[in-house]
Amino acid sequence: RKFDLIISDIDMPNLDGFKLLEMVSQKGLESPVILLTSREAPEDEERGLELGAMDYIRKPFRKELLLLRVKRTLQARR
Repeated sequence: RKFDLIISDIDMPNLDGFKLLEMVSQKGLESPVILLTSREAPEDEERGLELGAMDYIRKPFRKELLLLRVKRTLQARR
């Protein structure tokens, strides 16, 4: 399947967001990924961006901010 955008938490059962980014890269998928997380460590943000996340948003977040970042990410992919 092709997705316009993937929004994923880092901490999930059975699969974490970092592994998801690795799988997206390995499979050659071009869907942009935004990580949404409560993790605050700068190393986690750095790792996510190095693995290919287009953005890294910390919880709690404002809906308006999320929508602006989603819009920006989708526009950048055109």
